[in-house]
Amino acid sequence: MPPPQPSSWSLLMLPPEPRSLELERWVDGCVRNTGLNCSTDKFLHLENMKLPEISSVFMNKSMTLDECDSLCKRNCSCTAYANIDIRNGGSGCVM
Repeated sequence: MPPPQPSSWSLLMLPPEPRSLELERWVDGCVRNTGLNCSTDKFLHLENMKLPEISSVFMNKSMTLDECDSLCKRNCSCTAYANIDIRNGGSGCVM
């Protein structure tokens, strides 16, 4: 799946600095522009993404990605999840 183009998700996510939008400068990340709707929002599968540097995350080395997906969907404050280890098909869960 190709990465989404900025126009397809810019209604939901915006760069933290408004000038970045005019310059098409996406290296500073993005911030949510709308609130979460836990009953209808879905995750978009993205590849080759770097996880943010954050201090408080949930990690479980034995969970599958499907288990991670289910757990994240039950927690409305969860905005993303990924495998801890991407080798050999992936394993573990971080969210």
